[in-house]
Amino acid sequence: MLLICALMLTASADLTLKQLTQDPAWMGRAPHRAWWADDGQSILFRRQAEDGVAFETIELDPGTGDLRVVEDANLPLANSHGGAMDQRRQRRLFAHGGDLFIKHVGSSRVQRLTETQTVESSPRFLADDRRIMFRRDGRYVIRDLDSGAEQDVRSISFKDPEPEAQGELNEETKTPDHLEAQQAHLFETLRSRANDRELKEARTEAIKAADTLRRPEPVRLGSGRSERWSSLSPDGRWLAVVSAPKSPSTERDSMPTFVTESGRVEHRSVRGLAGDGSRVDQTLQLVDLSSGEVHNVDTSDLPGIDVDPLAWLDEAGVVAIDETPVGTDTEAESTDAPASQRPEATKTPRPIRFSDIEWSPDGRHLVLQVRSLDHKDRWIAELDLGSGTPLLSPIHHEHDEAWIGRAFTSMDWLRDGSALWFQSEADGWGHLYIWDPGTDEVRQMTQGHWEARSVREGPDGRLWFTAGKERPVTRDVHVLDVKRGTIQRVTEFDASVDAFALDPQGRRVLMRVSSATRPPEIVVQEARAGATPRWLTDSRSEAYLNLDMPGPEIVAIPSPHGGELWAKLYLPPEDVEPSGAAVLFLHGAGYLQNADNQWSSYAREHLFNMHLAGRGAIVLDLDYRASSGYGRDHRAAIYRQMGTPEVEDMETAIKWLAAEHGVDPERVGAYGGSYGGFLVLMAMFKAPDLLACGAALRPVTDWMHYSDGYTTRILNRPQRDGEAYRVSSPIEHAEGLSAPLLICHGMIDDNVFFKDTVRLTQRLIELEKTNWDVAMYPVEAHGFREDASWLDEFRRIDSLFTEQLNLPR
Repeated sequence: MLLICALMLTASADLTLKQLTQDPAWMGRAPHRAWWADDGQSILFRRQAEDGVAFETIELDPGTGDLRVVEDANLPLANSHGGAMDQRRQRRLFAHGGDLFIKHVGSSRVQRLTETQTVESSPRFLADDRRIMFRRDGRYVIRDLDSGAEQDVRSISFKDPEPEAQGELNEETKTPDHLEAQQAHLFETLRSRANDRELKEARTEAIKAADTLRRPEPVRLGSGRSERWSSLSPDGRWLAVVSAPKSPSTERDSMPTFVTESGRVEHRSVRGLAGDGSRVDQTLQLVDLSSGEVHNVDTSDLPGIDVDPLAWLDEAGVVAIDETPVGTDTEAESTDAPASQRPEATKTPRPIRFSDIEWSPDGRHLVLQVRSLDHKDRWIAELDLGSGTPLLSPIHHEHDEAWIGRAFTSMDWLRDGSALWFQSEADGWGHLYIWDPGTDEVRQMTQGHWEARSVREGPDGRLWFTAGKERPVTRDVHVLDVKRGTIQRVTEFDASVDAFALDPQGRRVLMRVSSATRPPEIVVQEARAGATPRWLTDSRSEAYLNLDMPGPEIVAIPSPHGGELWAKLYLPPEDVEPSGAAVLFLHGAGYLQNADNQWSSYAREHLFNMHLAGRGAIVLDLDYRASSGYGRDHRAAIYRQMGTPEVEDMETAIKWLAAEHGVDPERVGAYGGSYGGFLVLMAMFKAPDLLACGAALRPVTDWMHYSDGYTTRILNRPQRDGEAYRVSSPIEHAEGLSAPLLICHGMIDDNVFFKDTVRLTQRLIELEKTNWDVAMYPVEAHGFREDASWLDEFRRIDSLFTEQLNLPR
């Protein structure tokens, strides 16, 4: 076991279930978002107001630590951080209330640029810094800051291009040419009128072409498509347009609400289910706004785009939906096949989506990020716009037999345009890469069994990021010198940096820092290694500081499947006799890290874990496989088998608790919400002897009924890989239930629908199971809002563990 930290909350006060289920604000009004003022002289952050409902903006003096609440009249400017800076970083351009403003850094001067009845948004400076671009009711507009003159960018239209010459068929009347020829042969009047009409049309077109004041006609991009998004180049010359064929809207589900202000049952539309999502191929077109010329970007030569990575499913005979009645003995042979045996079944390019477009600062290069809709491939490619016809050149190709993770797909140009940085899991860990457009060379700048997150460029061109290089459960700020290729650790906390920002001069780092037992606080440090951090806030309440309850140790458990499983371990206080029982807490979201030395969003569960430890139970908050922070293999272990590696990890954890802490393996319970609730069900259904009892909160019971975007990444589409859904869905294995089970679910949950619990209820009824119970919460969604609901839920969980694990009352 590797012991990272052990913290004790001091003083003497008992924490009741009613107290720990209250809004966590009682523990202190911790800072939320924090940012530097434009001049770097003060810090602003948001926190919950004293009324517990609204939020307020606080201005903090980094020199003295003095705080003041920003007055309502000053909120628009204080809260307008972000926007776009000019190249000298002296002006900040931003939108507020549908109008545009420029804040002059170093002064209090704010210049209003627009005051219209339309909505202006998304402003940024163009490359010359004399002009800006923005959207006005969806249209691109360029404005000259010196003269104030505005020009709408040439519009586009999804219509077919006009024919360059008359064809052999009149498309409007469909009149055959041989009849037209006969009419002209017979009738002089018709010949004369046709000649006059042609002369008139020619003259009209000539006048139109010579009219320098006339607005150019919209550029036609082809019919049957619609714009998904677009991007204007920094020099204002090019417009990149991503479009897709028009398609019917995807299926959506419906959710009833029973407790309403109207007294009537109300229904609302909610998301669709797995397999409902659109699989429409996207297209990128580049419009030369000066000439109106359109370049269709050909992606068919991207490496591997014509390979079907799921063709082996067809070869293995995997069916989409298994219609065999549940409970029938139909255990199939493994459908896992070695990569070398997976055939290339098609040479048709797979459908793709353009997920990002980044222009070089001078507008000469356009870098695209393209993803296959089956989630198996990601490409970064360049369009060189300075060589006439734009040609697509691959920069980076990442393929994953499971799915491409979303956490490491950021990219951006360095401000001087010398290189592009991007993230990738190509070597199995989320790392930072640099592409040089001059040499076309890609260099991996970070490497090792750790992840580089929250990447951003500092004023001096170095790249700053957070990482846990020494251990995966803490995060410090690091800086990469791109030219030298050297990395320096800037901060050294026995905690985690949740977020950070450099001041405008790049001399100081503003951070939100937290630990497993300390909520986030504002910390400032000089932007160099070895500097002393200054903690500028302490938001903990007196009530929280007076708790006498054990905080967690962070431990590493050896895994028989390779590497380690990290967890928070809550041990009974020294004056409490261990009962021999244990509880596993299973976090939600799947891809989330909760065993790190960072303040968790599970504040109530954290207190409840301490409450259980205070009653003699040992509690383990486990980062099972699928959790973030531990590399690609840890993340992707659940591909096509959600709930299998995680339950194996639960078994490993229980064996470790028995060996290291004397826990009775037959007195172990588990609880968790959302994905954690799903894992409770999978453990109790597929490994009936593993747990003595379990509480599944708002659980997914059938992955076919969860969201398309999340589920199909991990299990493929149910239309093609029904086997993965059968293996991974608790409702398919409910016959295994033998230990007492509690299910709690909000009835207006629009994330994991209450329907999931209703369908499982019917299944358990049909199986004649008797040792289960359901608690429903009519006014609660996925995350409970009412203290009374939290209290009821935790009382039920507490009673379950007390009775089934024989905890002292």
